[in-house]
Amino acid sequence: MNEEARQGKPIFNHWRTVSDHRPFTYPDGKIDIPSDSKSREGGIKYTDYSLKQFFKMSQNESWFANTVFVIVADHCASSAGKTELPMDKYHIPAMIYAPGLVDEGNEDKLMSQIDLMPTLMGLMHF
Repeated sequence: MNEEARQGKPIFNHWRTVSDHRPFTYPDGKIDIPSDSKSREGGIKYTDYSLKQFFKMSQNESWFANTVFVIVADHCASSAGKTELPMDKYHIPAMIYAPGLVDEGNEDKLMSQIDLMPTLMGLMHF
């Protein structure tokens, strides 16, 4: 991202984590759940830790103030392999984070992933 910013290029990144999928591996000593526990909770907690570290490291980069971060899950635990979608397993968090570009707030309406882009465009007054 820093290299693209230095070159004056627009930046688009798509990252995917697998915190909610086996084998739940993460480095030891980063969170309070030992890495050899191989637990879902550890994988998710390490993802939270990693996001916090990323935002802490990037907040002073030239591109940070002009960047919109969208963080969303694809499903919750125990939803895979079902022939019918268990709707209670698809209540997922989504976060749009853009300090200085998008006002803080919470939305409790039922939405879908397809709603993210129109919601973002609305928040940015497009």
